[in-house]
Amino acid sequence: DNGRGSYLFAARKSYVGYLVRRINEENQFTNSPPILNFADFQAKANYDLTNQNQLGFSIVYGEMSFDRNRDRDLLGTNTVFRADSKSLLMNGHWSYTPNPRTFWQTRVFGVRTTFKNVNRDEAVLEDGNRTQYGLRSDISFEVHSQHRVEVGAYLRSIGIDSLSQQFFFSGGLFDSRSFEHHGSEAAFYVQDTWTREDTGLSLTVGSRGEHSGITEQTLFSPRAAI
Repeated sequence: DNGRGSYLFAARKSYVGYLVRRINEENQFTNSPPILNFADFQAKANYDLTNQNQLGFSIVYGEMSFDRNRDRDLLGTNTVFRADSKSLLMNGHWSYTPNPRTFWQTRVFGVRTTFKNVNRDEAVLEDGNRTQYGLRSDISFEVHSQHRVEVGAYLRSIGIDSLSQQFFFSGGLFDSRSFEHHGSEAAFYVQDTWTREDTGLSLTVGSRGEHSGITEQTLFSPRAAI
């Protein structure tokens, strides 16, 4: 729209699995190669609402599958027969530049990864998902020709849910372990950079504080650079 926006789309798919399947069908191997398939997709868009405001969005998705169907009867009870994994990343941002001295950008994101492995009897060996989503906001403003102040915040939520199992040779359940945990993290920082262009000297002083609800730790980190 009048040169105010841009976008990009791309997709890929591997055909190795198709070739391996054809080779397996034409040759009666005792231990045939497993079939692997990969695919991914990504999209990105940016749009200038005004001269001071810009919105952006991106998404990346990928998946993988693994199959040993021809060797099913040769596999042990704790050997992976079929597996699949999927990952999704979404990201959005808003940038605001009210004047040449100030820049403010806020990003939100979400990530989800799932995976599942099964044995020759279609019983679950590994099953789980990982999720996290959060927000990051940074403001940079020039309070003086020699001083630039930066302030930012970062918030993130993390979730893990997994199951792991092992079986006897006869197929009975031998061991089963599950894990589920959710937590949040928060971090904040502020710093000031003083610059003298005539001398080529720059001095930065700041501090960062962060708290993890996963480990229940709170840390403060001073920072200085010259």
